[in-house]
Amino acid sequence: MRREDALAYAGRMEAFVRDVRRDLALPNLLVIQVGIATAQWQGNKQGKWLDLVRKQQRAVRVANLKYVDAMGLPLANDITHLTTQAQVRLGKMLADAYIATL
Repeated sequence: MRREDALAYAGRMEAFVRDVRRDLALPNLLVIQVGIATAQWQGNKQGKWLDLVRKQQRAVRVANLKYVDAMGLPLANDITHLTTQAQVRLGKMLADAYIATL
């Protein structure tokens, strides 16, 4: 990933949400975005644009969009994916975010 791509994240996400809502004819469709917890590892170092992408994720300004942060959830041995237990916990966090909109 290039720095330019990381910087473009917020605008691209806003366009994506707008386009999905238009295509589905659901202008108020709830979108719940998960804040990433990992990035591609380079040697023993986390991807260099992880913090910038996370900042861009939090900068997305779209009506009816919620943000759930996965940072800090346990990672599997591949240090890329969440453990099964972490996925279950994230699922509950997503459900809570949804229920809070009702």
